[in-house]
Amino acid sequence: MSGENYHISSSNAVYFPSEAAARAAGYRKSLR
Repeated sequence: MSGENYHISSSNAVYFPSEAAARAAGYRKSLR
């Protein structure tokens, strides 16, 4: 879902403007 923000870590919150941006940075969608 592009346009969604992805919360990767509860201690170090990292947000991406799109899933593609998160994947490009080496992150995956949070399972929570």
